[in-house]
Amino acid sequence: MAQLIELPTINRRVIYITPKKPFFEWINELDSEDPINEENFLERTAYAYSDDTYFMDRSSMETVMQKYYTEIFENELAGMWIDTKAWPKDRSWAEFNKWFDWEIAGLLFDLETGILEKEDEE
Repeated sequence: MAQLIELPTINRRVIYITPKKPFFEWINELDSEDPINEENFLERTAYAYSDDTYFMDRSSMETVMQKYYTEIFENELAGMWIDTKAWPKDRSWAEFNKWFDWEIAGLLFDLETGILEKEDEE
């Protein structure tokens, strides 16, 4: 009989962000010498946040996203281009949804045994 593995959870939910076509069009217009191919870009960004809600429906997920989308939008832009003058002027909720797909994971399991550390930029 297989032994049941009990992985510890971390007290955070995770928002996954996947860039869409407008994001790639924007960055490729700014840096046409080294374009990013949308089909080959397989990375997503994950953002952890606290939430005690047991179950989330689509409406409650959108409420969470509306709380964090500006910070996420700007972080995604800054990750590619730090000059804020080149960022799109319209960074509304509607525009965010044109630029990014998102999903929320309700559980975050820790596969490692070491201490969880927060990294700060210097």
